[in-house]
Amino acid sequence: MTRGRSIAFLTKLISLKTQLSHQLSALLTTACIEAMAEASKQKNYKNFPNSQLHHRSHRLVTTLLILTDSIQEGGADKVAEFIMKRLANEPQPSVRMYLEWAFMKLLNRFPSLEECMWHQFQDESEKKPTFTCSLIIIVNHLANLMDNRDNLANFLTKLMTEMLAWCMDHHFNVRLHAQVALHNVWAKCKQHGLEKHIESANLIEKCLSHNFSKATNVTQKLMSYFVLSEFHPIKDYSLETIFYTVPKLLEISSEEWITPDAISSSPCIQWVSDIPLYNERRVLDLCQPGVWRIREIDHEASDEVELQLGDVQKKVIPWRFMLPSEENREEFPKKGYSTDGLIVVTSLIDKVANLGGLCRTSEVFRTSEFVVNNIKCVEDKVFQTLSVTAHKWLPITEVPTYRLKSYFLEKKAEGYMLVGGEQTANSLSFTDYTFPKKTLLLLGNEKEGIPVEMIQMLDSCIEIPQQGVIRSLNVHVSGALLIWEYTRQQMIGQQA
Repeated sequence: MTRGRSIAFLTKLISLKTQLSHQLSALLTTACIEAMAEASKQKNYKNFPNSQLHHRSHRLVTTLLILTDSIQEGGADKVAEFIMKRLANEPQPSVRMYLEWAFMKLLNRFPSLEECMWHQFQDESEKKPTFTCSLIIIVNHLANLMDNRDNLANFLTKLMTEMLAWCMDHHFNVRLHAQVALHNVWAKCKQHGLEKHIESANLIEKCLSHNFSKATNVTQKLMSYFVLSEFHPIKDYSLETIFYTVPKLLEISSEEWITPDAISSSPCIQWVSDIPLYNERRVLDLCQPGVWRIREIDHEASDEVELQLGDVQKKVIPWRFMLPSEENREEFPKKGYSTDGLIVVTSLIDKVANLGGLCRTSEVFRTSEFVVNNIKCVEDKVFQTLSVTAHKWLPITEVPTYRLKSYFLEKKAEGYMLVGGEQTANSLSFTDYTFPKKTLLLLGNEKEGIPVEMIQMLDSCIEIPQQGVIRSLNVHVSGALLIWEYTRQQMIGQQA
């Protein structure tokens, strides 16, 4: 409700078009840019899909998009420069999409900014693939925004030269985006009868005919991706699209969706806005949700294995199954996971590195279930580096922190003992505690530990005896010790 009212206030402010409203909008734009710049300084492992940092960036970039309507010509260059800098480094596809949209809105209002875009295209310095793909998406839409035939002819002549070069780039996604954009722009060119003005028309026609007559599944998916197919940066510009439709399509969690009614029903503001509330075009409603993720190239040195005599390192699984690939996944030994063994709950943990390490530990000792706050964390590169494919084999469940209490009650009803890894007045040493087979182990937050109200729900709290000055271990280390102790006791019980 609060965000809906804020958006209503912002849109009304922009619609006033007075000197005072322009000054206030300029201050808000500067504050928004500074906040986004500050957010970009956060470590990447905190910026996984639907993380707190991602949601903050989403709110800031949607605000910046709305504010583009109030930007005056004197401030457009500064905002365009900032957008280009953010596109060069922004890791989240959804935030990049809004940045692209904001730049297209500025280009539509201030055509002189086109030179800024061409400068980025022609810059010889090395670019991230994500940045290059964003530039390609922008020029793809810019061609659709041009109605003047002469301007379009000049633009297309310049564009074809640049696009053909990117069609042969070494990075797969850059090539793919360039080819799809070239296909779209060439259709626009033929629609206006401008192909005769393009020197390389015959070559382009032949290449496109060859490539898209046998389009691969990946090419077809990108061609149907709503950003490059149905989306129009001007015709779809509405509060409904910005705050409800596009977040749904980009798989941003539902708490970030704001319906048009939540914006227009503000009791303190009579609804007046130049920005349409609803999107009259309903084509986006038919699009499939999904995010197109672009991976950077990994430059990894190949491992060299040297044969040695004497005692050597030994793994207990055959080498070809150490890190199973998609091809041999069916052959991978499928020892059944127990459905009534240890459940490790990590929903209170913030750091992706700790989650990835605990996922690996849990898989190694074959815990029954690994519970996380947000299942999207498994897509994070840091998580995957630490988990070493463990997330592909371990049963993982999403239980957000706000649902933990009801989840605990469900597990208690199923006969589980709720055990917390926490230092309390009545906590036991983990070596003195006898773990039941049906144990749910709750691990605390890195800084705050386990909240008091959750401690009251637990059957027991256990701690790891310490002798040093530091009062606690890293949660990944603590969790690993507790998981091993549970496993050790169960193994001894099976041997007895």
